[in-house]
Amino acid sequence: RRAVNGELALYQVTAISEAPGKALDATRLRDLLDPPRLPRPRSYRGNGELDVRRIAEWVARRPENERNHGLFWGACKLAERGVAQAEASDVLTRAAMTAGLGEREAARTVRSAYRTVNDGHVSSGIAAVGTDEFAVSAADSRAAIVRGLP
Repeated sequence: RRAVNGELALYQVTAISEAPGKALDATRLRDLLDPPRLPRPRSYRGNGELDVRRIAEWVARRPENERNHGLFWGACKLAERGVAQAEASDVLTRAAMTAGLGEREAARTVRSAYRTVNDGHVSSGIAAVGTDEFAVSAADSRAAIVRGLP
């Protein structure tokens, strides 16, 4: 079935070739039907500064019904900006634990976010400067800026 002018229509055979059959290149057919995904464009167009601490503090303040989703979002943002997965995992896992998530669940969520952004490839990325400054308490609002990100 297919939609034509907003209505469903059945496919119909219009002609059958009399030419002899040929071998089908299954790989090329698969590429046609399911083309390889292009790299995701980076949506960040700032001046190269990223506030890792601010994202971590935001994650730490998520209420019970938003903790995992907030952590996933924050990890995706850091992955999109090229922060190394190990650095993001360390900071965001501590923040998520402050919000009430377990360490294993938080680490799995960060890994999942990095796989999603990087299409399954682990990226070493750029080390996040200032991640040691994230306190378990979100009360301290001083920002630690990461510089030099693409």
